[in-house]
Amino acid sequence: MDREPLDTDMGDDEQADEIREYERNIEDPPADLHIRNHENDDDGRLGIGEELGQEWTRRGQAAEDAEEDQRPAEVAAVEIVDDSDV
Repeated sequence: MDREPLDTDMGDDEQADEIREYERNIEDPPADLHIRNHENDDDGRLGIGEELGQEWTRRGQAAEDAEEDQRPAEVAAVEIVDDSDV
């Protein structure tokens, strides 16, 4: 493992510190490092709640549409109805 030169910058650079720590862990990983793939973990549970949360529903689509609606409430409350539909 190559040692990196000391950083003479006296400022706090959290991002640079995180990058150095990440690179250090790639070169010399800790002995207790265990990377898990949560999707492939077989713990006996079906994960139906997670699956249902990802399914498309009309209610979910309506909620997404309502979140994306950037109009003022007064404008959003008015719904124009075509007379031919009645």
